[in-house]
Amino acid sequence: MDGFAKGLLMGLGLGLMAKDGAQDALAKAAEALGSLAGQAQDEARIMARAVAAQFAERAEQMRDKGKAEAMTMAREAGMATQDELVELRARLAALEKLLEERESSDASGTPDGS
Repeated sequence: MDGFAKGLLMGLGLGLMAKDGAQDALAKAAEALGSLAGQAQDEARIMARAVAAQFAERAEQMRDKGKAEAMTMAREAGMATQDELVELRARLAALEKLLEERESSDASGTPDGS
């Protein structure tokens, strides 16, 4: 298959994938290019799947990079992570319990051992 036909097939495949999803795009591309030989259609499907896989991988990389950048910005703004909040709540509960114990021992007049 010559370079022009491959480029045309790839362009059609990308356009259709972006609009209707990978499965619909492959089916429509196969219909539109029905005059091509079976081997060319198989090659077009393989190319379209490869491009779709690369697109999905790139999108995932961009999403991961975006999350990392958002975490960095939040950290710089002084925000805590969910795990840090859980840890801080546990420490706060322990301190509140200790304070209650000291207040109750002070109210009863017993020495607190300090």
